Amino acid sequence: MKILVINGANMNMLGRREPDIYGKEDYAALCARIYEHAQSRGVAVECFQSNHEGAIIDAIQEADTAFDGIVINPGAYTHYSYAIHDALKAVSIPAVEVHMSDIQKREEFRHLSVPAPTSGDPSVTFDRVSFSYAAARNPRRRRGLFGGRNRAEGSVATPLALEDLSFQAFPGTLTALVGQTGSGKSTTAELACALKLPLAGTVRICGVDTADLNHRSDIRRHVGYVSQLPERQLFAETVFDDVAFGPRNMHMSENEVRSRVCEALVSVNLTPTDELLARSPFSLSGGQQRSVALAGVLAMRQDVLVLDEPMAGLDPDGRRHVRDLLHVLKRAGSTLIMVTHSMEDVAELADHVIVLERGRALLSGSPAKVLPTLLEPEGVSPRGDSR
Repeated sequence: MKILVINGANMNMLGRREPDIYGKEDYAALCARIYEHAQSRGVAVECFQSNHEGAIIDAIQEADTAFDGIVINPGAYTHYSYAIHDALKAVSIPAVEVHMSDIQKREEFRHLSVPAPTSGDPSVTFDRVSFSYAAARNPRRRRGLFGGRNRAEGSVATPLALEDLSFQAFPGTLTALVGQTGSGKSTTAELACALKLPLAGTVRICGVDTADLNHRSDIRRHVGYVSQLPERQLFAETVFDDVAFGPRNMHMSENEVRSRVCEALVSVNLTPTDELLARSPFSLSGGQQRSVALAGVLAMRQDVLVLDEPMAGLDPDGRRHVRDLLHVLKRAGSTLIMVTHSMEDVAELADHVIVLERGRALLSGSPAKVLPTLLEPEGVSPRGDSR
């Protein structure tokens, strides 16, 4: 694998420019660290820096046939360069946007990223979705659902686990589902990846109705799911075979399968040694099992990832690594839907928050809008239960 690292305007001034924000190391030291890290991962890398928009665009275009991917920090061009945005969309290789500082915690004008690979079309759409476990067990009770109200045969009401839920999730964003246990979070997650079908309303994944059984394979190519209980997702005799299951089903060569397995394991902070690859996934710790389950999904490189408590059971270093990974996936344009009880994760990662209570959306909006209400003494507790 060969990666082009592009740094934009003023990055040559590192070490002298606002060292309290950007650090005291100069640009040469940054490149040295990049080369060292890439070498440790078996990745070839080339660094490029320019203060000129046109030169950056030329580098992006030339990379299309010479590199496998781009890592780019456009500098101040982040906030207004539609030309760089268009160049990144025009090439066929993936690009990830990174920054030296957290742009969401700085001046307001820095919050906008023009080059970020986002789209105006939602990847996941819930349109007045209701679901009932009772009806799912007894298909005859599906009849008689009108306008979000569920009526079973003989006028016996069917209890709803989810009722009249609507939202959209977009590329390059993370939607957080929060609420107390039993509020409908995991049900929503399973509907979002077509593991369950709605009793009423419509769920669309990349434009495909999940109820359209003729296009189930299309949905599977677009969406991946990491369960709250990773041990239920692991099944193969070895770690390698478990992570390789998806790529093999895509009829890839064994060399490509091995490359994807190793890349996915590295991305979840597991070193793909021969010993690890040959181990049974059930001999690993709970945190390692969760990482292997996540790697199995990442190896598929799907557009939409649905994550049910992905950081549960991880130590602080593991949680930090998963957070960093989710930031990278967002910048690469993935659509993320995450069930969580952690308000810290919501504050750092989420672009949109849905608070569920008894199967209905109690609150919905940006973290800046929702979190203050969640934390009010008379509002909803961080676990989502009313006070």
